[in-house]
Amino acid sequence: MPTFPERLQQLDVNERALLTLLRYNGPATRQRLQEKTGLSSSSMHRLTGSLEQNGLISQMGADLSGGGRRPALYGIGKNAGLLVGVELSRTEVRILFCRPDLEPVEQIRFPLDAGYGPDETADKISCCMHEAMARQGVLPADIPGIGLGTVGSLDCARGIIRSSTGFLHEGWQDVPISGMLSERLDIPVHMDNGANLAVLAERLAGSGQGCGTLVCIHLGMGIRTGILSRGEILRFIGEQPDAFGHLSVDLNGTLCSCGNHGCMETFATLPAMAEILSKNTNAEKRMDIQSVGDLLETIDRQDEQHQHDRLQGGTRIGTKTIAQGDIHTAHPDNTTGLEMAARLDRAAAAFGVGLVNLVRMTNTRLVILSGPLVRRSGRFYRTAVASAQRLLQTNPEKPVRFERDGHMGEWAIATGAAAYVLDLFLKKKDGAS
Repeated sequence: MPTFPERLQQLDVNERALLTLLRYNGPATRQRLQEKTGLSSSSMHRLTGSLEQNGLISQMGADLSGGGRRPALYGIGKNAGLLVGVELSRTEVRILFCRPDLEPVEQIRFPLDAGYGPDETADKISCCMHEAMARQGVLPADIPGIGLGTVGSLDCARGIIRSSTGFLHEGWQDVPISGMLSERLDIPVHMDNGANLAVLAERLAGSGQGCGTLVCIHLGMGIRTGILSRGEILRFIGEQPDAFGHLSVDLNGTLCSCGNHGCMETFATLPAMAEILSKNTNAEKRMDIQSVGDLLETIDRQDEQHQHDRLQGGTRIGTKTIAQGDIHTAHPDNTTGLEMAARLDRAAAAFGVGLVNLVRMTNTRLVILSGPLVRRSGRFYRTAVASAQRLLQTNPEKPVRFERDGHMGEWAIATGAAAYVLDLFLKKKDGAS
């Protein structure tokens, strides 16, 4: 049988359309697929028969029947081959081997410290990949491509990280990372902004299944935003992943790196938290990022203790679970936890205002907030969402759902990177290589 990449290359336009339907809408009967595509019964039988023979689709059981024989449900074939996705962030790398339906087969991760420049990182990824391929019994020719989700100012068409602040190694400027990996692995590499890939993963196999428009926002060293509508990733002008991060919500606010005041990035990133929580303290210098994360977790723990104490004391708690006045110690310079929590709440509330603007611009019904800031601070997440929901109550007929980390969690970007490779095969124009 031809290799997985060869079978994908041989697909005609109708076969690609059928696979795309199944990926975005889930298992379906032949009749349902006919209704969606407008193809005749004979054409649908030919297409499903050919794709099933190639292992690209398989029967997933039977649909409900109003009488007589129950029709078969067809879905993406689990055993057609393997997809690979890689997330390259400022602090770690994740490598995912998965099936075409995005079910994980093997997950690998390693941290990036100051010793990992571009060459060292590419070497390590290559080594991990070769070892994993040996364990899975596949060769480079069996892998249709590697999806790569990363950060910073990117030239995705050329596979170059133009610049990216926040890496511990100083060499991440004008790095042709796609070419470096492809040369080491002899597999094509396709790069995109990690937030775009996270939103793709959630739409295909996570919380966003069935959503017309879905937004994923990653809050870490910066803000990265992915928006997917009707199966297409919406891209900002110039491929900038942080355009939403430079939406101003306070004209008199802190000066941002972009030159404006009060941008979202001055309220909702780890560096912003370091600045906000260090203000007017006795500390000699701004907290480092690890200290910020530890402090956010301390505030969360004391929130939880406060709630536990109130429950133990028999005090009834309504929908509000965030205590505003009972955190007395949190920071080593003796700044009260109450003041720390108040600063955190003000920043989160400002971010909530920006969320409302994005929701109204995109008309989305689901927003997924992820990244280190959200993972380490439940209080920030809850306060931001509460702020947004208060402003969105003017349209109760179209409720907006918010989720913390979504269904895919920390593996969303790597999963979306793997899915992106298959998307490129299925959405290519006829005659394109």
